[in-house]
Amino acid sequence: MKKIYFPGTCATCAAIIKETEILRQDQYNKDFEMQDIKTEKITAKQLDEMKKMAGNYEALFSLRSI
Repeated sequence: MKKIYFPGTCATCAAIIKETEILRQDQYNKDFEMQDIKTEKITAKQLDEMKKMAGNYEALFSLRSI
């Protein structure tokens, strides 16, 4: 299963989710697990797993956003 971490208040994230197959007829695709990081914080274990996939921590975060 694929997991998507997103800030629930991000308009750009909402637009991307809406325009892709992640959202189908107002329900999330069952192939994706969604985690709103504003309401459910990322754990240290999740962060380490993402780092392994991305190669480094810097690749996980936008340096331009707040």
